[in-house]
Amino acid sequence: MATPICNFTSHADLSGVQSLPQDNLTALVSECYDNICKIVYGTGNPDLAGIGVIVSYAVQLILGIVFGPAMMLDLLVLPMLLSNHSPKKFTSWLGKKHETCLWSQLLFSLAISIASCLHQYQAGTFVYENAVMIFLVALTGSTFLSTASAFFFPTEKLGLFLILVVVCGMFTTFTWLAPAIRGLPFEGIFRICWVVAKERGYAPNNVLIAPYNSAITSLKVMLVVVAIASFIFLWVHLRRRGPRWEGKLSRLESIDLFTRICAVLMFVLSIVLVLFSFLALFVIMYMRRAMLQIWNGDTGEDRWGFGQVSALFVWAPLFVEIGESALKFLGGYCRWKRRKSEDTRARVISEELGMPLIEFCRSSGVLDNTRMARTSRRMSV
Repeated sequence: MATPICNFTSHADLSGVQSLPQDNLTALVSECYDNICKIVYGTGNPDLAGIGVIVSYAVQLILGIVFGPAMMLDLLVLPMLLSNHSPKKFTSWLGKKHETCLWSQLLFSLAISIASCLHQYQAGTFVYENAVMIFLVALTGSTFLSTASAFFFPTEKLGLFLILVVVCGMFTTFTWLAPAIRGLPFEGIFRICWVVAKERGYAPNNVLIAPYNSAITSLKVMLVVVAIASFIFLWVHLRRRGPRWEGKLSRLESIDLFTRICAVLMFVLSIVLVLFSFLALFVIMYMRRAMLQIWNGDTGEDRWGFGQVSALFVWAPLFVEIGESALKFLGGYCRWKRRKSEDTRARVISEELGMPLIEFCRSSGVLDNTRMARTSRRMSV
């Protein structure tokens, strides 16, 4: 067989190649691997899996842990199981930011699911990008659910919130099912590329074709349906029969046994969702590393663009709110230190003069009446 001319640049160039006899196709793909297989795999999308977006996914995952299972453990699970457990003040303080975090998680997940769904519809023939999108919507969706597991915080505009959750779920479902329904593009060529990649020592590409396997997709859908149905049941029950948030959780003593069991199950489910998010992020990074080998170190995902920068600012409302509270706390601490210094100075001077503290404060005008009385009580202890 003569040496082929490897001038393939697009999917249109591969349309006629797919129908070649198996032996000829194998020889052609082996000879023109860098051209043909790179077209089948496709490049990465920096707006979906670039450095900035990956950092944003990591931030979302960390927030999902803090505002999900970690908060549930300290505020709900341990107080129900241990009568002498008192929630940490820091956890209660974070609880006031839970609604902002929940809305940020939802809107971020909704944006990723809509972008992935539209891209599946417009350009669903790139194997690598399809695989990344499948795990991205899984990552963002499961992290959002882990945050929502902290059911006891009040949520304004609950109707709008639930509508957006349903819309996000619809786009996520389409993104998951589209590759299996459409089928693997250029399947014969891809299988040969798969074999050649292994022969060349590249990382296996099993994960890339998983979205196109109808059996695997059916299993995933079944597990997701069971998980979401369980989550909805537990969330609704705990929302109706569980404790109420009034600066701290109330009605813990009156919770019945079944509701306590549901709370523990929700906590376990939130941990499972977090672990699944970690797995999805790991798989994305694994595929990214494998594609870097195939593309000789450049998948196009390391180029900073509008999408990557914007993804980092999606959490700005939450961090601004946390930063504002932190500054208020720091200001209050500084004022407390200053008052403590003044109180100590007043006490020392009054002792040197041999005067009762309250008389010294009244005569010198160091403290106002309210602080003078408070200082007198504190110093007398």
